[in-house]
Amino acid sequence: MRRMTNALRTVSLSVLLMTCPQVGTGILTAQESISRSDAAVMAAARADDLDTLKQLAEAGLNLAAVEHAGTNLATIAAMRGSPDTLAFLAAQGVDLNLKDAEGYTPVMRALQQARTDNALKLHELGASLEGITDDGYSVRVLAEVAGLEDFGPEPPPPSLQLSPDAADTILLKAAEFGDLDSVRFALDHGANVFARAANGWTPLMIAALGGHADIVRHLVTAEADEDGPLPTVDGKVDAMVVALVGGAKRDESSVDELVCSIVRTRNLSRDMPRYRMVADRLGYSDAFLDKHFPADDLPPLEIDLPFPPTGEPASWRALQSALRDKGLYQGAIDGVLGDQTLIALHYSFQPLFERLVQRSATAAARALAAGANDRSSPYGEVGRGISGETAYGQKLGSAPKPVYFAEGIDNRGRAAGDKITVTYQDASEGHQRRLQLSQQPDGSGFYQYFHTYIAGGFFLAHVRSNSLTLSFNGERPRIQHEVRLNLSAGSRIEVRPLAGASLSPSRPLPCLPQDPAPIILDSASSSVILDASDEPRSRLLRIDEDPPAPQEPDAGSPVQDASEAWER
Repeated sequence: MRRMTNALRTVSLSVLLMTCPQVGTGILTAQESISRSDAAVMAAARADDLDTLKQLAEAGLNLAAVEHAGTNLATIAAMRGSPDTLAFLAAQGVDLNLKDAEGYTPVMRALQQARTDNALKLHELGASLEGITDDGYSVRVLAEVAGLEDFGPEPPPPSLQLSPDAADTILLKAAEFGDLDSVRFALDHGANVFARAANGWTPLMIAALGGHADIVRHLVTAEADEDGPLPTVDGKVDAMVVALVGGAKRDESSVDELVCSIVRTRNLSRDMPRYRMVADRLGYSDAFLDKHFPADDLPPLEIDLPFPPTGEPASWRALQSALRDKGLYQGAIDGVLGDQTLIALHYSFQPLFERLVQRSATAAARALAAGANDRSSPYGEVGRGISGETAYGQKLGSAPKPVYFAEGIDNRGRAAGDKITVTYQDASEGHQRRLQLSQQPDGSGFYQYFHTYIAGGFFLAHVRSNSLTLSFNGERPRIQHEVRLNLSAGSRIEVRPLAGASLSPSRPLPCLPQDPAPIILDSASSSVILDASDEPRSRLLRIDEDPPAPQEPDAGSPVQDASEAWER
């Protein structure tokens, strides 16, 4: 019997090689090889003739390519072969998950034929147990019929079908009670993010009133494709108004997150005056109003220093005297430019920069929103910036007046790239003055550069990673002085980026962290010895302001509060 089996195997292999004489040479293409030999190879698999399959593979036949109408060698062996044959075919790259014409995989066919040994082997070899046949059977059902328990995944539960009204109701209630998981569930099951409650309020309005910042963030993300004004009730109350009303009963820091989340995805520049009026009447601080809803008039920067037109000693004496009155200069009033004078000038200008960034960004955003060529708008293109790109802001008229402009800002007041340049200029005592701040990240960390006209020359400050350089260059008379501040023995200098100076393209400039992490200057250079251990010099570049006291408005209905705030 054994000799007969061997003889039959030899004849079978000979027939295959005769019908496909070029298999052994590898000259025949894959498509031609399949068309001539697949029937005979499938017969070998059906007979579980592992030796013949091995000889054919050694002769160069690609077993993985043998397939007809979704049936390959793994499907045949799963029904008729042995686990060893399946292991060999898997090693040859035969697809163990191929679906046949009826949607059955090899595992499913093995179970259909009650070949649980082959089904287990296929699973061991990495075959998937997922999927449903065309006639509705899963692996788990076929396995149970074949007597194999707990094989294959549990069938999925029937999908929960919610009517649109039911999903909207869940969303509105979840927004009211601060249940973020239920908000997600409702949106996943077809709820309308702009659904309306009986009083006309949207989910975003309800969440904003309750101060549920996590839900507000999720809802504004779901509304990301929208732009322009927020939905309102009676044209008066919207999500921003109710956020301010609800937040008036809490501290302002909690409202910051709500306001920033809303403006991050909406262009609300045209509504800012209305929001400022509501916030003002609700008792929010001036700092909060200026941060989130800058005034329309963009008031001039309050630079309370004399701006002498020349660099004569008398001019420097006037500057030194003004700096000493501000508590920033301890040296002699001698009219001689020195290290302490430059350091005091830096302290004097530094608190202006946050307001400079915010107001310049506001002016640029209004210019872009109105259109650079809109002659009816006081905002538009103002020329070229220092990097050569177009700067936008208040249009420059023939008469000198306070103006702000910026380049690198988009129409939402956000940094459009990795660099912004903001500028303020006005006229004081008949002399034009200009304050400019340019910021960009680089490989060494935060970078900041600003300069301004003063005393007939340029005062400059340059911050890069571990050093702060202050310098003055004057021409009439020619004056040059520079001081480099680094960490020296017994001193500690912290350089803090400005709160309003982040270059993140994803965040509006008015909505930035208020206490950025400091950069510690750790250079070993001792070219200049600076005693920075005493206040305020241990806080270079930090704007220290006491937080506003929380407002406590009269108690009342939140909806009534919102309506009254608008009516007032």
